[in-house]
Amino acid sequence: MTLEDLGNIGDLLGGIGVVVTLLYLALQIRQNTKQLKADSIAARTIAIESTTTDIGKWIGEIVENRDLAELWSRGLVDIEQLDETDRLRFDYLGMQLLQAWQTVFRRVEQVDDPELWMMTLRYINMYFRSPGFRTLWSINKKLLVPDFVTAIEAAAVEPKSRLTSQGSGHGVTAAPA
Repeated sequence: MTLEDLGNIGDLLGGIGVVVTLLYLALQIRQNTKQLKADSIAARTIAIESTTTDIGKWIGEIVENRDLAELWSRGLVDIEQLDETDRLRFDYLGMQLLQAWQTVFRRVEQVDDPELWMMTLRYINMYFRSPGFRTLWSINKKLLVPDFVTAIEAAAVEPKSRLTSQGSGHGVTAAPA
């Protein structure tokens, strides 16, 4: 066997090594991609479940307490008719709801799930139809994060708005359909 033959065998073994390495890397990338997809689905599921729980707690307070339900209904119609104590209760109840929506907004940014935000926007638009809620919003929006306020106001101004994600951490906004 000549030195040239040994060199050719070395080249062949080196080529086989490169092919085996590339196949291994391709397998690793494929497994990583599957794991990322599974993690994304899990994060979305958790976001939906957490949102349902948070909003459900708020709804539960109203459903289980007739006095609170009546207070909320009266405040939505005309916030000015509430006495000082009921106005305070209405404001705090409204802030709980706004903060829950703000949490949903942040979850949507984290998991990039516009459908979750669109479900929330339906409720937001429904409440913005009531004068008491618009008053509540105008007084309390300064206590919320600016990008959330911007998204809500864009959705409230244009009821048929749709959500667009800016991606890459730029946030979630509402845009006209």
